[in-house]
Amino acid sequence: GGNSLNESLPLDEVFIYDTKNNNWSTKKTSGLIPSNRYDLTAVLGLDGEQVIVYGGLGNNNIIISPKESLYTLNINTFEWSIPKITGNIPSLKVNTLHIPNGKLDNQSGQKTVETTNKVDNHDEEAKQV
Repeated sequence: GGNSLNESLPLDEVFIYDTKNNNWSTKKTSGLIPSNRYDLTAVLGLDGEQVIVYGGLGNNNIIISPKESLYTLNINTFEWSIPKITGNIPSLKVNTLHIPNGKLDNQSGQKTVETTNKVDNHDEEAKQV
């Protein structure tokens, strides 16, 4: 995710890149819209219909709390939701997500000015993110 002069951006509208026509457009979103943020991470879920959004910073460089850090966006309806998960969610920004073998892997990132090289695994299949 990006920012504009250290201000977080709203997620009630998303940018869409059309790889066939090589152009950008925007689309309004609905549902449980995440708070404004930047430095977030997004990855396409295994079902090909959900974008998983995680982490980031809010206005004034405030790290998004773990409780509010994980959302999914259905790319057919453009509706946001919060997945039902178990366990603790780490609070990170500037990180990367991967989904090898049905598990959501969070690799590296920052908590404040510290960098962590910790790898967190979340079972996407069991949680149906």
